[in-house]
Amino acid sequence: MATTRFNPNQDFAYNARVAIALIPCLATGAAIGGSSVITVLSLGFMVAYIMDSLSYREGSFTCSWLTLIATDVAFAVTLLTTSEANVWILICLMLGMGAVVALSGMWVSLQFKWIHMQHPAVALVFERCVITAALPAAAMMHTLGLAVLVAPGDVPYYLAAILCILYAALGTPLVSSFHNARAAAPAIGGGSPGPRKAAVRAAATTPAALVQGKSDAALMAFLTLALPAAVYASIHWVVLWRQPVHVYSLLLLGCVPALAVALMPQGLWWLPGGPRAQRLARNTIVVVALAGALVGLEGRVIFHSFRQYIKLQPPWDWVAVSLALFGTA
Repeated sequence: MATTRFNPNQDFAYNARVAIALIPCLATGAAIGGSSVITVLSLGFMVAYIMDSLSYREGSFTCSWLTLIATDVAFAVTLLTTSEANVWILICLMLGMGAVVALSGMWVSLQFKWIHMQHPAVALVFERCVITAALPAAAMMHTLGLAVLVAPGDVPYYLAAILCILYAALGTPLVSSFHNARAAAPAIGGGSPGPRKAAVRAAATTPAALVQGKSDAALMAFLTLALPAAVYASIHWVVLWRQPVHVYSLLLLGCVPALAVALMPQGLWWLPGGPRAQRLARNTIVVVALAGALVGLEGRVIFHSFRQYIKLQPPWDWVAVSLALFGTA
């Protein structure tokens, strides 16, 4: 095993990041599914924990998967028997919960080290699925869950903040938990320590060592940037182009996440081209997104909510506020 790039003795390194995405989704499913879903989850994982404490690892693994499958069944039965929502909403909820349950099962499987030892290919596939699919699944469940918890007009703003957090956790490049950088970087110059350590660090950042591909990260970035504005447009579709405040809201929801992603360390690592082209594209995105965010803030927040406190007459009110905002930025 010393010569392979897979190290089965490593624990899954991204539990906290995945928990941020999946646990709120399971909580949303439990809140919507009611007491039946909560009971199945509680009893099932209690039994799985007891089995794990008794070192009955296969039984704990099987019980965890059966608990999640039973949770999905209970959720679907509850929706079909008690909900009066539109059939398409019910289908989306069941598909979203099914995806969350499948990803949660893969995440639980990664906690068992014997899975890494006996089935290394499965461990790598599960790790990739959990990291790359958690954000899209969470985006669907959070959208539907927020519609239940907050006013419909506030859903896109909460969703934008949640997706930016999830992208920072799962969209930036992550080295595989099971990558053996030492095996991937042979000794240089007779094994002197300095070059050896540099080679190990370089090997850990190669595409083969990363969990996500560039296409995966680009999809996550697209969802982060586009979904909040799309949700807002679907909610206000009838009056979207009749009132300027909605246009400013779309600018705000589209540009603020773009600015956040562009300013994250390695937030745009998936862009094509060399370092110089990527730096130019990043700077362009920052400038455009900042300008759009300031215009959206000016129209959606300042003039929409505080217009009565601005005593200047048009167009000087816009000129004064714009100069203040852009000068501060």
